[in-house]
Amino acid sequence: MSIRIKRLKKSIRNVHYAKIVDINRSIKDTAIDIRRVDKVKLPDAIIAATANYLNIPLLTADKGFNAIDRIVLAIVDL
Repeated sequence: MSIRIKRLKKSIRNVHYAKIVDINRSIKDTAIDIRRVDKVKLPDAIIAATANYLNIPLLTADKGFNAIDRIVLAIVDL
């Protein structure tokens, strides 16, 4: 197991809560813009827009998010 994966697993274990966020006007507008500019599917655009709105990195194994420049991305190699 790589050092990156060990750090990632440690970080995930330290998460003690999840936050549910309603899709607001800002997230909608950003998702529409991401979909139009970055040519990604709507669910991915909503996920990216939400991460952008919350100003948090998006942790994913989906390399398709690399197409979106405006988000901080943490790609996990599984």
